[in-house]
Amino acid sequence: MISGHQEYGVNLKWKNGNSPVPNPYPTPTPQPGTKSVSTWNCQTEKHAVRLWMRDASATNSWTDLGMMNSQYVGSSCGSQTSAPAKTTSLTASGHIYQLLTIDPSHSGCSDANPDQVNGSCRTSEYWFQADPNGTTKNVVVGSP
Repeated sequence: MISGHQEYGVNLKWKNGNSPVPNPYPTPTPQPGTKSVSTWNCQTEKHAVRLWMRDASATNSWTDLGMMNSQYVGSSCGSQTSAPAKTTSLTASGHIYQLLTIDPSHSGCSDANPDQVNGSCRTSEYWFQADPNGTTKNVVVGSP
């Protein structure tokens, strides 16, 4: 008589005795969050824009970060050629922040609170998760 344990299918424990089989889909390393946002205004129309930010995890209230003039230097714009960026810290760890730009020079637009202007006045929108140990994200308004 033969005694023993019957395995059905492929026995994957054969290589090193009873060692587990490695996971072919390892858990990815989480990407760092954002500790601050540096913004340049490189809108191709070269208009000034108003920056607005809100902590979407805590409130629907917008904070006015002020107007930002075009930062084109000749035909170039961005972190390598323009004036210093406007940098904003994200202070509530784990919260989701929304950065929005409004071009008040578009027809029918003003630089009022984003909830008070039509959607076509919004030129750019960005989302970030705050992390005090995260990185500084560069935002170039007007770039794809």
